[in-house]
Amino acid sequence: MTQDELILHVTGFYDLLGTARGGPEHIEPSADGDPQPKARNTVPRCRRSLAAHERATARSHDGRRHLYLNAAQAHALYRAASFLAQETGRLLNVRVTFDHGRDKQDAGADAIAAVTDFCRRARALLQRRGQDDFPFLSVHEVNAEGRFVTELTAHVAPDQRLARFTTWAAEDFTTTRRRTAPRIRVGACRATARAERVAYHATSLRRLLRGLDPNIYDWDEQDVRQPLIDLLGVPVSERRTIGAIDAAQRISTSDSLAPGARRTAEADGMGLLDPMQDRAWPWLFSGWELDEYHARSAEREARGQARARIDALYPIGPNTLVSARRAAELADLEARCRWPAECRPRSWGVWLPPTMELPAPDLESPSR
Repeated sequence: MTQDELILHVTGFYDLLGTARGGPEHIEPSADGDPQPKARNTVPRCRRSLAAHERATARSHDGRRHLYLNAAQAHALYRAASFLAQETGRLLNVRVTFDHGRDKQDAGADAIAAVTDFCRRARALLQRRGQDDFPFLSVHEVNAEGRFVTELTAHVAPDQRLARFTTWAAEDFTTTRRRTAPRIRVGACRATARAERVAYHATSLRRLLRGLDPNIYDWDEQDVRQPLIDLLGVPVSERRTIGAIDAAQRISTSDSLAPGARRTAEADGMGLLDPMQDRAWPWLFSGWELDEYHARSAEREARGQARARIDALYPIGPNTLVSARRAAELADLEARCRWPAECRPRSWGVWLPPTMELPAPDLESPSR
């Protein structure tokens, strides 16, 4: 009996007993030796953590020689792209491929320096034209022809700045410090329809995920183990090894999409949603972030209005009764604004169970 058959038999036995399945969420060992996740009790699907990346980091030195992306790296890429859309309402609409040439596997530092130079110059170009940042994600890989390439996807404002950026990237970019500029191919989405923009965003992100280890498994919505790359919807024709490279960073993101930026965005009680962690696989690339962006904006506006009403009704002054009431109202507002992300009421069809949502706070008028 194989290990998979044994797991299926044990799973079926516990399901018949009606007991919670304990132990690890098993993931097949990957080709690059990802560690097995530690055993833990099963929790409701909507709050399960994605196995094998409890401490995900986008700047992992462990994967420099690996032939595949691991689960931590895949989740880091998804989180960064999702954060871009949830927090700013922007989607990935640019793809750039850097061809560093053959025999560059041992010159990863130079290749990364060239891409870093590109991103720095792109940011300066866009800032001169009013875009505050150049949010991007990238993956370094060796393609089937043995060429060292970098796949990068980003957001550029879809107006004259997009036209200027694509022209500059394809024709005018040169690197500094006597480095030879890599060959660059640029693609962009100029569509205005939501469905087309969401599709381009999804395709761009899946393009970065195509090198995910096919031996990494996770649970689908029916509690059946499936390859994670299947659950992410990466087309079979796109899947590949991405080669061993001599580079400290297999993947990277702009500072504006890094974990520190996400923590800052969540610091005001506006936690981010994560369907990949919740195993809500059908939602991953549905464009839900655009609805969540509007919900987050409305929530922040409502909180600001509630604070303004408290200031108007209970101004700061020497009256101790007014001061006490003001403090009580502010404490109540603060408590309501610290609900977990999954418990905030939303008008769009979030995947979370209704029982996890708390009643909407009355931010319109403080209690008297």
